Amino acid sequence: MASRRKYSGGALVLWCTAKREEFTVEDGCLLRDTRVVIASRYLQKVLSELHLNHPGMRMKSLARLYVGWPNLDSDRL
Repeated sequence: MASRRKYSGGALVLWCTAKREEFTVEDGCLLRDTRVVIASRYLQKVLSELHLNHPGMRMKSLARLYVGWPNLDSDRL
């Protein structure tokens, strides 16, 4: 895992714009369908939490159920 993961604000805008009908805001949280969109500033913390008890190769699949961010599919978790 990289020591610092970030994505640019532009990447988030492009990601959100491409599928804008899938996004909502509830209680101040940006959601894509039922998944919480993770801001770049919190990405490292979320990845640390996911790695605490990850089920090996299924970690990315598990992450996709609850959270999302630009490049999740191409990131190496």
